[in-house]
Amino acid sequence: MEAATTTPNSVTLNSAISVCEKGGQWARALDLFEQLPGLQVATDVVSFTGAINGCARVSSWQMALCLLWSMADASVSPNIRSYNGAMAACVAEGHWELALHLLWLLPSESLDLNAISFNTAMNACDKGGQWQAALQLMDAMTAYRPQPTAVSFGTAISAASSAGRWEVALQGLCGMAAARLPQDVIAFTSAMDACAGANHWEAVLRLLEDMESHALAPNSQTFGAALGACIRSWESALLLLKKMQNCQMVPDALHVGSALEALRQCGCGESASWHLLTSFRSLWEAETPAAPLAKSPAVGGCIIGAAPGLVALNKPPDVSTESVLADLAQQLQVSFASLGALSRLDHPTSGVLPVCLAAEGSGAARWLQAQFAARLVRKEYRCLCEGPSLGQVGSMGQVDRPLFTDELKQGGERTSVDLVKGRRASTEYEVLHRYRSKKHPAEELMLLCARPLTGRTHQIRVHLASLGRPILGDLSYGLRSKSALPTQRLFLHCFRVQLRDASGSTFTAEAQLPPDLLQILQSLTAL
Repeated sequence: MEAATTTPNSVTLNSAISVCEKGGQWARALDLFEQLPGLQVATDVVSFTGAINGCARVSSWQMALCLLWSMADASVSPNIRSYNGAMAACVAEGHWELALHLLWLLPSESLDLNAISFNTAMNACDKGGQWQAALQLMDAMTAYRPQPTAVSFGTAISAASSAGRWEVALQGLCGMAAARLPQDVIAFTSAMDACAGANHWEAVLRLLEDMESHALAPNSQTFGAALGACIRSWESALLLLKKMQNCQMVPDALHVGSALEALRQCGCGESASWHLLTSFRSLWEAETPAAPLAKSPAVGGCIIGAAPGLVALNKPPDVSTESVLADLAQQLQVSFASLGALSRLDHPTSGVLPVCLAAEGSGAARWLQAQFAARLVRKEYRCLCEGPSLGQVGSMGQVDRPLFTDELKQGGERTSVDLVKGRRASTEYEVLHRYRSKKHPAEELMLLCARPLTGRTHQIRVHLASLGRPILGDLSYGLRSKSALPTQRLFLHCFRVQLRDASGSTFTAEAQLPPDLLQILQSLTAL
């Protein structure tokens, strides 16, 4: 524009910002807005709103709010799109309180709330885990005249599903029909997710039938929700796999893994699961011609085991899984994207970490991934707990308590036992050694072998803490300064992992306790 003979003015630049914003060129819209003062061009509601919406798209909620509040200093009155854009910027970061504050400022600014305003605020509440607030906004829409849209109902159903309120999710789906709004695949799938989380597999299958009666084609996510609900009905799970194939879809590792777990849960035995998994591997390899497997690297350093299609690493504590994979990629001189973590270890946890070397989407990669999804992989951990005795050496037990994981605003996750929203979780344990607690004579320290039968976030740590025997050094779920043996090192170590490699042979990787954990045990007095 600078090379043109026409000097840019308020109309041309603000129009350009508006065009960039509506065309999805968010970075360009922000860049043009920042140039306005230097060009001595006055900003108006169009330029401000374009810049605010640009901030929303790049998740810069602080900048979006600064622009909104600075409009008054520029003697520019914000419009409904200005506020909606600022609310949208709050959604990505989960700032639902700010979104609600902006929503209820609109009447005081003599601006009429529209459906987009409510939908955006509801979305923020959904992302922030505030399902009740989201539903209250649905009720408030009638008082402010905008009629709930399909997006409104879909957001309410999603919020109820995230909270495990399956009955509320179903009510929302029925509400769409009563309002004569089209029920779409996303709304059905969210309702199915809610029912699946509560193990209402019959309701999930009925919803699938309702979709077909509405001429809606289920997608991969829909079948995933349905299969996840059929943990108690292996016949239904197998029928769903067949239905997927009839719909010209190839079930992936998670779909097949859910069906395999249903087979195991219903007492069909592991042999039936392996037979079914082998048949699907043939299907996957027919769809994607098998690529040559990468040559297994030599064992040494952090690599403690290698087999066709995978390696096992000994992950150190206080290092993320992603960092370990990045180091391996550099060591093998391959791209980071070519490696796949088959499971993950918490940041403070050490031990065996299996990594897939097969190409993503290949039959070999799906074969390995499905084993984890089906709980066919045997994993053993070593952990040192404290609290009342769990019995003599050799005593065994099992924790069956549903777990719910919530994302924290400051980053990270926290898991808790939740009978309403929680997903099924089981952990076996065995007492290996017992030690005297000098600080609490009535209690003891116990070295356990823990075997997770499901794979929930922080599962072993939360399950043992729920028994009143938290793991030593657990800063999230443990006793911290009240511990019998305060330490900054989480005493949780993945000792053994066993699965079948890409050739079908049994592969076992073990990582002995590292020196720092052995030193803790050597400092204790055995009972």
